[in-house]
Amino acid sequence: MTERPLLILLVLIPILLVSSTLVCAETPTDLYKQGLAYSNQGNYEEALKVFNQAIQINSNSTLLWLNKGNTLSSLGRYQEALDAFDNVTRIDFSNKDVWYPRGVAYSGLDNYDMALHAFSKAIQYYPNNAQAYKKKGDLFMALGRYDEAILAYDEVRRIT
Repeated sequence: MTERPLLILLVLIPILLVSSTLVCAETPTDLYKQGLAYSNQGNYEEALKVFNQAIQINSNSTLLWLNKGNTLSSLGRYQEALDAFDNVTRIDFSNKDVWYPRGVAYSGLDNYDMALHAFSKAIQYYPNNAQAYKKKGDLFMALGRYDEAILAYDEVRRIT
């Protein structure tokens, strides 16, 4: 009689251990939310660690790659950000959300031609993106293209 309860315990303990780790395991969604929380606090290093963990679990999430790229841009690591954005377009070539942050990264690298192109694409997909127009205006100012800067800033005023 005492063998049966012992046998049940021997079978149940591993099952309970496995099921408890499954319940406690973080999903990419949990990690994404945690990464956003760190990012919103300005703790970009921790956010980057968490986004990397989530990408290890699900490397086909454009949302995770976008947030990793944005975090890298916030850290001033613009080339790495562009690499992350390249993964977005590798996964989903038609992703519309990659263009604005790509423009930010190119701007950070002082690659104004590519930045202008990226912001133009962002505006093409989202015509009321005042931030993209403002960034274009800032780039035109830096390049001494004042007439184009004025037009871009006019669009910002029109939208806002």
